[in-house]
Order: sequence, then structure tokens, then C-alpha cells
Amino acid sequence: MADAVLVCAGTLTPATVERFRPLLTDAYTVAVDGGYELFRALKLAPNLLIGDLDSFTGDLSELPPSTEVVTFPSDKDATDLALALHHCDQNDLRRIRVLMPDLGDLDHLLGSLLLLAAFGKQGSPGQREIQIHTSEQIVEWCWDGERTITDRAGVRLSVIPLSEKIRLTTRGTDYDVTDCELVRGETRGLRNRLRNDTASVKVVGEAFIVFGEMPITETG
Repeated sequence: MADAVLVCAGTLTPATVERFRPLLTDAYTVAVDGGYELFRALKLAPNLLIGDLDSFTGDLSELPPSTEVVTFPSDKDATDLALALHHCDQNDLRRIRVLMPDLGDLDHLLGSLLLLAAFGKQGSPGQREIQIHTSEQIVEWCWDGERTITDRAGVRLSVIPLSEKIRLTTRGTDYDVTDCELVRGETRGLRNRLRNDTASVKVVGEAFIVFGEMPITETG
């Protein structure tokens, strides 16, 4: 379960709205500027609306008193997502789930992924958890950790090193490995697949674990 759910701006389809609906329960919810559109579609109010509001198309008067609004000038040195993460850090919210309806521009996507990894590294291994949900996939940031996945046989699995080197162990996949060294920039960790009803991925070092075509559930 996440401490905070951050919703980014993006194109929403009816399928994406329904995919994201169950992720907004039992957590502190943040509309990152235009991410408020998801809350409007679901007739929900976020706990926080934050950003320069350049992509916000709602009406601030429609927000209930329970929604905190924190605005910034458009001429600033940080993205709206960076501001939202800073807010989470200031409030000791360590388990973060980020909803991205679409991947947007490549420069923004790459910057956001590295931003989230940097946020995770501000703590010690195991202190912070980060998941990124798109309309079809889930990305988990992992630092010296292990993930157990149940009832997801057939789902695509890729492990992308962020550290210069990682050690990877997988079980219950098409290509199981034990303490396999992967170097940042190589592609041997791509396009594996979960084979068994229970599978595990262990990473020594820092990496992104990407689950393709992943239904919405906790991955353990």
C-alpha cells in the first residue's frame, strides 16, 4: 500500500480511468497540476493540488475545503512532479505511487524517471518504495531489494540497471538466473517473462523493474 499517490497530467481514456480508480483509495492523494482531470473523471477530491496550474483545466472554486492548493509561478526551476515529491519528503511520505496516464515527451519522461530514482536514494535501502503506473505497465524502482509476484504468469519482465553494475536473481521466469551480473547499458535484462504463478526478482544494486501488460495489484 502506498503512503501517497501522485497523479500526473496526461490523456485519459475510459480504460485508464478505471485502471487507476482502485489505486486512489487508502492513501494521501496528490493532483500534480493537470493530473486533477483523473479526480474530476472519478468525482473525487485530492488531498493536495500542486503545481503552476498551467495544465489545470478545472475551477478552483469546485474544490472542497479539504483539498489543499499549493501554487507556484510558471517560471520556476523544478517540474511540478519534483515539487510534489518535495512535499512528500517534507511530510515523511516514503511509499510513493505515481500514475502517468501517458508517457508524454521523451525528455520529460526520462527526467521524471531519474527524478524518482533520486528521490528513492535519499533514504537507505528499503526505506523508500516507488511505483510508476502507466495505462498498461508498472515500473518499480528497486535498491537492494526483492519482489515477489503472484498469479501473473505470462507477464513480461525487464530489469534495467541504474547502478554501474547489479547482481540479479530471478525465479519462476522463462530465463531464471542466479547472482547474474548486469552492467548499466546492456540489454540482457530485457524481455524476460513470468512463467510460474509465484515468481521473484532480487536485485543487489539499483534498477528499474518493468512489468509489461500488468493488471492492477500489489506486486509484493
